[in-house]
Amino acid sequence: MMEHAETDVLIVGAGPTGLMMASQLARHGVRFQIIDRQTDRSKESRALVIHARSLELLQNLGLSESFLKTGRPSIGLEIYTNGQKRVQADFGDIGAKDTPFPFIFFLSQAETERLLREDLKSRGVDIEQPAELLSFASSDQGVVAQVRGADQVVREVRSRYLIGCDGAHSPVRHALNLPFPGAPYAEDFLLADVEVKWPFEQDRLLLFLTADGVLAHFPLTSRLSRLILTAGLRREDAPTEPGLDEITAKTESFTGVKARLSNPQWLSRFRLHHRAVPRYRVGPVFLAGDAAHIHSPAGGQGMNTGLQDAANLAWKIAWVLKGANPDLLDSYHGERHRIAEILLKTTDRLFRGAASQSRLGRFFRVNLAPLFVKFMLSNENRRRRAFRRISQLAIHYHPGAFVAEDDENADEFFQKGPKAGARAPDAPLDGGTLFNAMKAPKAHVLFFSPSAKPPPLPDHLQSLIETHTLSRTPGRETLFERYGVSDSAIYFIRPDGHVGYRTPGSDWHGLRLYLERFFPAAAVTGP
Repeated sequence: MMEHAETDVLIVGAGPTGLMMASQLARHGVRFQIIDRQTDRSKESRALVIHARSLELLQNLGLSESFLKTGRPSIGLEIYTNGQKRVQADFGDIGAKDTPFPFIFFLSQAETERLLREDLKSRGVDIEQPAELLSFASSDQGVVAQVRGADQVVREVRSRYLIGCDGAHSPVRHALNLPFPGAPYAEDFLLADVEVKWPFEQDRLLLFLTADGVLAHFPLTSRLSRLILTAGLRREDAPTEPGLDEITAKTESFTGVKARLSNPQWLSRFRLHHRAVPRYRVGPVFLAGDAAHIHSPAGGQGMNTGLQDAANLAWKIAWVLKGANPDLLDSYHGERHRIAEILLKTTDRLFRGAASQSRLGRFFRVNLAPLFVKFMLSNENRRRRAFRRISQLAIHYHPGAFVAEDDENADEFFQKGPKAGARAPDAPLDGGTLFNAMKAPKAHVLFFSPSAKPPPLPDHLQSLIETHTLSRTPGRETLFERYGVSDSAIYFIRPDGHVGYRTPGSDWHGLRLYLERFFPAAAVTGP
């Protein structure tokens, strides 16, 4: 007789996206199981950039300090063309002031996974591996999956939802018969995690642009660096693992200096793809991370996008399980698919410009790209805009059923405050920060008012929504300024840190109507 198990969510895949999904669901008190068909976690450091927005999500999980102790912020950028330094910039004065993490942070994917696994272990969560999803069937009642464990016994797992976080070759996506449109890039690339001896700073992001190609240097640890190099059009006879001599020769060719590479941790020749699935949800089954979209490495967007997929979906599942409108789950595709499409187009343009071997591409790479970067970094406002885009602080969800503003003149009233759909900024608050005040795994109502008090929420909503009353007292000027409030206003901050709703003034009626999009009117108004 087949064994049976029941849970609310079955997560397939224990890479960064699946682990973040698990941590987020655990934070919201959702029952789940997480499986992975690999025997052990990866020791290779595929992704290595954790952007400010992802660090904010990790801060909410109580993990940012352990990540910061383990990884390495880069203190600057240098760009060279044909051996000459063309651009130098320090990151310390580039970052936005409304985030606790105004820098670009480097940490190997292997370490990212280790820290997320340790978090789950501390929460009493076991990752079942190796465990393989063999098949599943979905209906309005949920999902019935067949899972084969390490003991080769097949058991049946019943869940309300199944989330495929199982990578670019996702079995979940294949089982849904969803296409994965896109294409591979024509060029090969070389990767080396090595110790490097050369006359350049080791703690900087270094780009070497030549007519023949590009070399990028990323600091991994105090001794270890990652080198990524273009290797020309794909050769079918090229070995999968390049030799250290080949990478050394290309490094010296691109930099114009002698380089000594040693202690190789990982050498690889690889090809990149850009693809995105047309649907993130099919009934009770969802896709996230590389199962839904794969990017070029330009800007370090791929893993970070998967981490934010998890943060966007987890709270919505938690709320629906607690009685919220099931249509809330449709907004996952509406919000995250659009963001992935934008990122794919942006990273594709950057990547093609960096790798192109056409005459125009070579000219752009060597002559125009450094000038463009220098122009973007020469002005404080442009520097901050560039940082916000790269670090995913500028991600904005379009208005929809669960993203709304009350007043057509809201932009004029709020001046520079975050619009509905935008990320909520941090600010100093009473000796601490707003982010620390909003650390509870809930939505947060910011009630700005000089004297009025907000009405209490019904008891059953207080476990999901916390209200903060904010009068304009000394020390709160920056908070009011960043939210564009001079007197009174109401902001609803979703559990993923994005503004769901805002309205001028202190009238609670508009917020009640907005909350009725999530819950029945009787649940919002209370007895």
